[in-house]
Amino acid sequence: MRFFSFFALTLLAFSLDAQNTFERFDSTIVFESSDTLKLPFAGGLNAPEFSEFDLNYDGTMDLIIFDREDNKIRTFINKGSLNKTDYVHEPIYEKAFPDTLKFFVLTYDFDDDGKMDIFSYYDSGIATYKNQGSASNGIVFQEFTDSVIISDYGTQFKRIGILGTDIPAFSDVDNDGDMDILTFELQGLQMEYHQNMSVETYGNADSLIFSLADPCWGKFEENFNTNAVTLNTFCKGGGGLRHSGSSVLALDLDGDSDKDMLLGDLTFKNVTGLINGGDSLSSLIDSQDTKFPVYAGQINILFPANYYMDINNDGIKDLIAATNSTNSSPNKSSAWLYLNSGANDSANFNFIQNDFLQEEMIDLGSGARPVFFDFNADGKLDIIAGNDGYYQGNGIYNSRLAVLENKGSTTDPVFEIVDQDYLNLSSLGLRSIHPTFGDLDDDGDQDMIIGELEGFLHYFENSAGPNNPVQFSLTTANFMSIDIGRSSTPFLYDVNGDDKLDLVVGEESGNVNYFENLGTKQAPMFSASPTDNTFGDIEVMPECCTGYTVPHMTKNSQNKPMLFVGTEQGNIIVYDNIENNLSGTFTIIDTIPTNGEFISVSAGNLFNNLGNDIVYGQSTGGFAILKQKSDYNLSVQEPIHKPFSVYPTLVKNNLHINTSIHGNFSLKMIDISGRVIWTKNNIDMESVFNISDHKSGMYMLEIWEEQNIIQSLKIIKI
Repeated sequence: MRFFSFFALTLLAFSLDAQNTFERFDSTIVFESSDTLKLPFAGGLNAPEFSEFDLNYDGTMDLIIFDREDNKIRTFINKGSLNKTDYVHEPIYEKAFPDTLKFFVLTYDFDDDGKMDIFSYYDSGIATYKNQGSASNGIVFQEFTDSVIISDYGTQFKRIGILGTDIPAFSDVDNDGDMDILTFELQGLQMEYHQNMSVETYGNADSLIFSLADPCWGKFEENFNTNAVTLNTFCKGGGGLRHSGSSVLALDLDGDSDKDMLLGDLTFKNVTGLINGGDSLSSLIDSQDTKFPVYAGQINILFPANYYMDINNDGIKDLIAATNSTNSSPNKSSAWLYLNSGANDSANFNFIQNDFLQEEMIDLGSGARPVFFDFNADGKLDIIAGNDGYYQGNGIYNSRLAVLENKGSTTDPVFEIVDQDYLNLSSLGLRSIHPTFGDLDDDGDQDMIIGELEGFLHYFENSAGPNNPVQFSLTTANFMSIDIGRSSTPFLYDVNGDDKLDLVVGEESGNVNYFENLGTKQAPMFSASPTDNTFGDIEVMPECCTGYTVPHMTKNSQNKPMLFVGTEQGNIIVYDNIENNLSGTFTIIDTIPTNGEFISVSAGNLFNNLGNDIVYGQSTGGFAILKQKSDYNLSVQEPIHKPFSVYPTLVKNNLHINTSIHGNFSLKMIDISGRVIWTKNNIDMESVFNISDHKSGMYMLEIWEEQNIIQSLKIIKI
């Protein structure tokens, strides 16, 4: 059990502010077809899960969206009024939510204190995150991930089992005031009803004490091979075919004070409405609508999951149906909104749109790979963005290039989405395309190379000539027979300073490849094998997973080379110590966190200030802009006016921690992926730790006092 506090994280961010070189900049205007997007940099949506949550504790329910694609929370403040929907993306609240959330996130005020608590998947069970925040203290969670919810199964107490593909229902099924749980049994196809005995035991709803009250609630059974529902079945009590995956929402559809159900299935596009002909104490599903809601136009989205909340501020709950599938997310049509003109307990749904909130976002389907590039030669940075692909059905994705033309100025960019399939690139049938630009043939204009899923590179020559809008044509597929294996992400740059463009290429395995240009400025020549496939000793692949590096080289204010690397884990890692050290180990000088995964990165002088503003893309199809606030120092600076100090900050063997205050402090050392390397308790006022066995790179040191983090420090292990 631990506490997770928004204000603690705010203090953490403040303590690092001297080293915080970039700030998120969401004020840039983006428009499409003359319509200004209200949420351009909200990140896109692939498999969104919607819940109510009062983020600022002002008494109005705001919106949180958990995306199963990257297991991240997006936060939206409710600015709407009666019968008006108006949500504003406020990413600052996203830092407050636990980093252990996975697969599903649902909110319910289980302890009846007026604040939504969070329930999520954890270790094949359900974890509870109790909301202990307030207007004065901000968002604070008490986590119980170390003790998943258990239930009395009659012969034993055991966890309520949850498949990673499932979404259970949290609802007051028996109308006694406490939260019950409905979920499919793990080894079967019937619905388990776990009754909360809090009211019966304590007279209030503030506890989670469950008993399996009915192993086949509703007396129905889902077919294993189809999404057909058989009514009036015998109670089998599990042990049959393994359940494959479903989403469950319990609500009263017909106003008879018992819970009906909306059911979505893993491999089907329809929602089945199940009507309870019994009552709140004895359920019996006796009718179904397989094309729910047939009267309003049925939901038609793969593996639909349903969410019930007031969207337009009229006091009546509405319905959102969104795909729960991460492998087949449609572009900008993942969230279907039905407004309710009836009542909370007797709904009458009216279809409004299939792209709720997505219509206001930059959303390039699955994955976004934006790159700064002046495609029309007007002296302003535009954005050319590849993607992993738009889902076409039957497991097929189609990748395209999008163009965002800068209609603003060199200091105040304004982007218009002018082309969603630039060069008709979709006709090539590529997947996961990533562009880079440079004058490869020394004719005064910028050519293009595209990397893709299969690891090849493709060369597009620009025939426009100097200072003209580009005219690309595919000249060489499988350029120079280069094949890095999987997911090539190329970047053209003169790495060795010989006035010829070389290639730096990221890949799935988490390393970076360097290809030296062995030809001339007019006729480049690259070996099919990299000059160095462990360039800079860069390795961002954790033990469990892949790495997916995306490199971008540039220069700092001292005209020294530096390297940004986007990663699968969500960080942008910044390296220097590159000059005269191409065969050595580069030094990590910063780790920029993002609220996403599979991060691509491109840097450029977007605001005509310090020269290395950033645009990064993420797996959910959106991207964000980071504005450079200050240049990198060549050494890590200590936070000022803080009780703890660390030396040296560039450490090889012994790390010294000093403090002038007394207390019960602990120290955590955390690597760039967020993994806690070790924890030391009861640290002294003068402590020495030997870290010679740890890998080189950047680490965070967190100082904790009991349940609160009081300071964070950066070190670089050399």
